[in-house]
Amino acid sequence: MAPAPLDAARQATAPIPLQPPIRIRTAPTMTKTSEIEQRLEEQRAWTAEVERRASGLRILSTLPYRKVPFWTRVVDTVALEHPRLKAASPRLRTWALMGKMLLQANRYELVLLTGGERSDLVYAAVASLCPWIRTPHVIVDAHWQQAQGIGHRLQRLLLRMSRRLVAQVQPHSEEEVPLYHALFGIPLERLRAIPWSTSLLGFPDKPAPGPDDGEAPFILTGGYSFRDYRVFLAAAAQAGLRVKVGLPKAGMTEEIATLVRGSPHISVHTDWSNAEYVRQMQRCRGG
Repeated sequence: MAPAPLDAARQATAPIPLQPPIRIRTAPTMTKTSEIEQRLEEQRAWTAEVERRASGLRILSTLPYRKVPFWTRVVDTVALEHPRLKAASPRLRTWALMGKMLLQANRYELVLLTGGERSDLVYAAVASLCPWIRTPHVIVDAHWQQAQGIGHRLQRLLLRMSRRLVAQVQPHSEEEVPLYHALFGIPLERLRAIPWSTSLLGFPDKPAPGPDDGEAPFILTGGYSFRDYRVFLAAAAQAGLRVKVGLPKAGMTEEIATLVRGSPHISVHTDWSNAEYVRQMQRCRGG
């Protein structure tokens, strides 16, 4: 007899170890560069172990993690290659993607979804209504905020509808486990906290020297999700810390720029490309 979806998902995900966090604590006899190289080697060993275990499963996903070295070798990513769909509206592309997932999901042993996409949650609810789909689904990177009014009821409804197939939901911290249970009605036994981590694999991994003009060390930050910029920037200004904030042009960026006016050591940058942000990561001394 085939294992139940929840049991299959536990077998597929529980044995995989968590990625070791990168903590740079340079010993007296170790340079910062050599310690980074050591941490990268630890990540490579961890990645090889994950690939070894994942390669025994047939995995389908909507996550295009092309920077993860083994991803394309062990995971089939659903994509819309047809030229007409590439040029279609975002809504049509979303429904086309959901259709492909509904047709393909049952051919795999595990389906990985991202918690950050509404379309993935809608797909999970619809897929649970399809009796021919029995493949366990795992929602990774679940960083949700409670909506208000009817939006919150819709959140709970989608997650309740998807319960037949969604065997595991992975928020970022242990503190979120009871919150997600209370706010979204997810059973505690299906919540597993996976700390948010950032891999250096696939990016330039050598610290870059500072600029020739003798620029002082600085802290780099960016992004919008779950950032308490008001508190952080106030503390940085009070301590006289040099901070660079990299953000896309948006309404919220103007609000953040307002917070740092009058703070000569803090600057907001809206013209950086992704490549420039990575270059700033190499040059910064904290982030």
